[in-house]
Amino acid sequence: PEEVTASYRRGRFRGFVRSSVAACAAARPVTVWKVRPGPDRALGTRSTRSDGFYRLLRARHPGRYYATVPTLLVPGVADCPSVSSPRFRIR
Repeated sequence: PEEVTASYRRGRFRGFVRSSVAACAAARPVTVWKVRPGPDRALGTRSTRSDGFYRLLRARHPGRYYATVPTLLVPGVADCPSVSSPRFRIR
């Protein structure tokens, strides 16, 4: 199973990509999105560290947000699925 988390604290979006396969968590691109009417807006993308942690510096703006990780195929190791975090609100 694979999971991505997202939260906002002290001017940073942060979270983890967790997986039972280390190659599925390290150096994965994570995109943070703001929920809007129509298409959601991407705020930015950052790669995870070797431990699966990521952070994205952004000013605080009220709204609903979530993070996504795209599908990744690591030949001979794993097929890492795309995942989305639960949505959360900044007030």
